[in-house]
Amino acid sequence: MDYETIPQTGERLPGIVYPERPSVYGLAVNAAGRVLACRRSLGRLVLPGGGLAPGERAEDALVREVAEETGYRVVSSAPFMRARQYHNHRIAKPPVNKLCHFLTMEVAFDPAIRPEADHVPVWLEPRELLTALTFESHRLAVETLLAASQRDEGGNDAPQRDDADGVAVVVEDHRP
Repeated sequence: MDYETIPQTGERLPGIVYPERPSVYGLAVNAAGRVLACRRSLGRLVLPGGGLAPGERAEDALVREVAEETGYRVVSSAPFMRARQYHNHRIAKPPVNKLCHFLTMEVAFDPAIRPEADHVPVWLEPRELLTALTFESHRLAVETLLAASQRDEGGNDAPQRDDADGVAVVVEDHRP
C-alpha cells in the first residue's frame, strides 16, 4: 500500500510536530461474532496491540502485545489494513502520528499468561464496539472488517486488503 493511500485519522493540532510511531493492533472475532478489545485506564477502549520496538516485526509485536494486554496467545495472524492516527493525548509522552498495522488474528486463551493489570480483555458486539472505541483508526479497522465479513458472507468478492486472503476468526474463547 502506498504511503499516500493510507487513511489518516485523528486531529492534527497546529504547530505540533508528529513523529511517526509504528504500531500494530489485532482484530479477532469469536464464534459468537464478538470482537476482542481492551478496557484501559481513564475509560479508554482499544483494540489489543501497541508500539513496535525498533527493528521488531509487526507479527512479533502483535504476539507480545496481545499476550500482555489480554492473556490470549496469538495462534495465527495476517495483514489486513493500515491507517494513521494523530495521537495527541498521551499520558507523559509527546504527540505522535501512529502508523497502525491492523492484522486479523486467531487467538486462544492461555491460563499461564497474566495480562497487565491496567488492561481488561472484553469481547464486544461489533456495533457496540464501534460506538465505544477511543481511536478513530480502530473504528475504521472494525468497520472495514465488518464490511469484508458481510461481503464474504454474501458470496461477493472480498475487498482488497494488504496481503490478506480472508478474515480470520478466532478459536473458541476458553476463558473460565
